[in-house]
Amino acid sequence: MRAKVKVWPMCVAMALLFFSLLFVIFTAVKESRGYTNVNTNDMAVVKGDIGDTRKAGSYDTEVFELAADLIAEKKYVSQDEVSAYALLKPFLARNDESSVQALQQIGQIIDAADAYVESGAWKVGLEILTSMQNSGNEKIDFLVAKKLKKVNGKYREKARFHMRKGIGTTSVDFFEKALRADPTDAVARDLLKRARAITGSLDIFCVPARNVYVDSVDMRCLAPVSGIKLLAGKHKLELTSVDERQAENLHVEFEIRHDKRTRVICKNGQLRVINDD
Repeated sequence: MRAKVKVWPMCVAMALLFFSLLFVIFTAVKESRGYTNVNTNDMAVVKGDIGDTRKAGSYDTEVFELAADLIAEKKYVSQDEVSAYALLKPFLARNDESSVQALQQIGQIIDAADAYVESGAWKVGLEILTSMQNSGNEKIDFLVAKKLKKVNGKYREKARFHMRKGIGTTSVDFFEKALRADPTDAVARDLLKRARAITGSLDIFCVPARNVYVDSVDMRCLAPVSGIKLLAGKHKLELTSVDERQAENLHVEFEIRHDKRTRVICKNGQLRVINDD
């Protein structure tokens, strides 16, 4: 008698084998087309990065537009206000198109500073250029240093002219600005020392006693006083009341001459200036 063969286990095995093959084929197709399994959280991060990038690009555009407006308004540099250079400087550290655009706009500021210098507004040009020193960008630092050399030369020659005239106030001021433009200028530093020796003296005679201010600086003395040493040149004198019962403060402009004595006499509430010949 022939034994009966059980068919159903074989059918189940063949079915499992068939579905396993289908799974392997489907997985291979997914991988070949790049449909790999991705965590949903990872996808959210990717989308967030794309969104941030778009926001950053929009922000950069707004900054460059604002900087252009400030340049048009001549708000180039400032210590306490929004300025074009302050907005553009952070882009210099980048190595992309934004740094190139920042360089172009900062170049406009440097050109504007140079134009001020050429027109005789040296102080404005000096303020702009010195505020842009040590930018961290070699090209910007080179251009700024080059322009400051020009400012240094102009101030130094003007200081020499006033020094020859025996005017200590302006020669000292111009030599100081020349050194601000170029601190390495040894010639200007030596001439500044000599300019500070161009002095004269001031005597003040008044009753009752008053506090003495010269060019808004408290001289820490009471008039009458003699022998106040000052740079030769023009000055402003203010005599203030010692107590509230005295009359109003007195003002007068005067000139100190090199190695000469200048006297200021108070009479009937008026100040009179007498220069030695």
